[in-house]
Amino acid sequence: MREKEERCSNLLDVLLSILGDKQAYLDPGSGSFLLQLQIAGLLGAALVLLTQWSKIKKFFNRKNVKEETKDEDSDEA
Repeated sequence: MREKEERCSNLLDVLLSILGDKQAYLDPGSGSFLLQLQIAGLLGAALVLLTQWSKIKKFFNRKNVKEETKDEDSDEA
């Protein structure tokens, strides 16, 4: 078990040494690009929900209808 820990530790050391100290620069356009990505993701999710809402509603109602019919059948017996 100790050997596996050493191997993992050595692998981590190698990966970190390859990466080294990196300095990133974010120009002013990066912030607006990230904001556009978030807005596009939210609008895309809203579009999917709007276009597929009837299928989602049917999927969940199907389970409720089956449960209700079982309850009604057990009440009649």
